[in-house]
Amino acid sequence: MIQAQARAIATGYMDEILLRKHDQDAGDCTGGRGNWASIRCYDGLNESPTDQFGNAIAALNDYQVAVSVSGNAPAGITVNVSHASGSVNYSLQSQRGAY
Repeated sequence: MIQAQARAIATGYMDEILLRKHDQDAGDCTGGRGNWASIRCYDGLNESPTDQFGNAIAALNDYQVAVSVSGNAPAGITVNVSHASGSVNYSLQSQRGAY
């Protein structure tokens, strides 16, 4: 169950990121994830799961989400989800071209 939940969290974050545009520069990364325009804004994100507007999801407090974005053409995106029990460390990777 914990593994399935970690996969669902990672997929949700990845879907959100892939909907953003690809820019060499992050641009304006203020105002929380709901306002971010570029995938670059997600680089270094490390948080307990929240919705894109920053609202905590209390039932998921035992999970931690870490995102990294690297490279340019295409950019590599990694979403890592871990659980406080230490029994799960789920990683999802994708790429995003500049289109």
